[in-house]
Amino acid sequence: ISINIMRICMTLKKYFKKFAALGLAVSMLASVTACSGNSDKTTPEVELEEDVNVNLWYSDDRYTGYFEECARRYHESNAHVTVMLNLVEDENYLDDVYNSCIKSDDGADIFMMSSDDVQKAYLMGLMSANTLYPETFNEDVYGRAAIAASTYSGRLLGYPLTFETSVMVYNKKFATPFKTFEEITGFSDNFQHTDENEAVTQIIGWDVSDVSLNYAFLGEYMNVGGDNADDVTKTYLQDDNIKAAAQAYLQFKDSYGIVRDNPKYSDYIRKFTEGSLLYTIVNTSDLSSIAASGIDYGIMQIPDYNSTLKTRAMSKTYMLAVTPYASNSRIAASVARMFTYDYADELISLSSMPAARGDIPDHPEQYNALHSVYAGTALKARYMEAGDYYLKLEIMLHQIWDKTASVGDAYIQFKDYVTTTMNLTNKTQTAK
Repeated sequence: ISINIMRICMTLKKYFKKFAALGLAVSMLASVTACSGNSDKTTPEVELEEDVNVNLWYSDDRYTGYFEECARRYHESNAHVTVMLNLVEDENYLDDVYNSCIKSDDGADIFMMSSDDVQKAYLMGLMSANTLYPETFNEDVYGRAAIAASTYSGRLLGYPLTFETSVMVYNKKFATPFKTFEEITGFSDNFQHTDENEAVTQIIGWDVSDVSLNYAFLGEYMNVGGDNADDVTKTYLQDDNIKAAAQAYLQFKDSYGIVRDNPKYSDYIRKFTEGSLLYTIVNTSDLSSIAASGIDYGIMQIPDYNSTLKTRAMSKTYMLAVTPYASNSRIAASVARMFTYDYADELISLSSMPAARGDIPDHPEQYNALHSVYAGTALKARYMEAGDYYLKLEIMLHQIWDKTASVGDAYIQFKDYVTTTMNLTNKTQTAK
């Protein structure tokens, strides 16, 4: 079905639902009363005279416990509102959400999605604007990365829930945070073994195979999709800086003795939690297992190479979106806000994933450091053709590390691909 036809169907369906819900809408307050904050654990209250079901669709079972607990509390304060959870398969997820909306009166009112899919979901007509709570959904509360990832075509659409990025973790008993790899190398060269640290067998190591972990080593000098990562015609590459960063990246192979694919990512995490490895790079989704190990660890951004050559990690954001088909858009927005703001401080304990909300009080030191990293990350590209870009980037990094091509030749191959598929513009200044 073409985008135009989908939008026509969406509009017709929307008006039918508006008529069906007219009596309900009249009985609502002019505005939805929000809770006073997380500290007193109150729940938003709405006034209704008829029962309303709000259908939340999602595809990741890690969030079931969190969604169930929040839905229960919301219903306790709003007896007429029941949040129905629908865990579905990830394959063809957006198509299934769309079909549920146009083919049923009981389709998705809210759905969880990745920032990777914002463009597709927007063009399918599945995302209503997030406009009711400007005092809540802004950069002061969530940080730039979350708000930018939830925005498309100049409009805030999503309700940021959680995120994934890469960070460096360090063993606080025997190591300290450093700003540069140059400093870590100096620390490694001068490390002295004692009876107390005899379990330490490696200072630093990480999986160099995964582009999401290693994007940071070139990320400061490339901008994929423009400032909001959603325009395929705007890709900026700083040739000289990228090649300089790639050459410095290759030097890690000899400096730290890292072999690609051996050990694997899970082995680095195990070695770190056992105390034999002092520094490693991990995805945020694995921080819960590190915390559960009991090791005293710290979080920091992936260090710069040195005082002049910088790094910048990449992130993607998982958000909730209210569909235009929701039978009661204000109630759906209230529920979306409840999940992503009101109880966000419990997301880690109930799902093992960090909250996108950045102003949560009384969170541990590690969380504050993590959110500071996230707020400054580069957005993973959000246009539908972006997957090939990251595949080609990963191939280039593998060629450089394995020395199957020189840095210059590997970069030429990568840039040729970018040039032939995008309107590439070279930048001489730091990419935003």
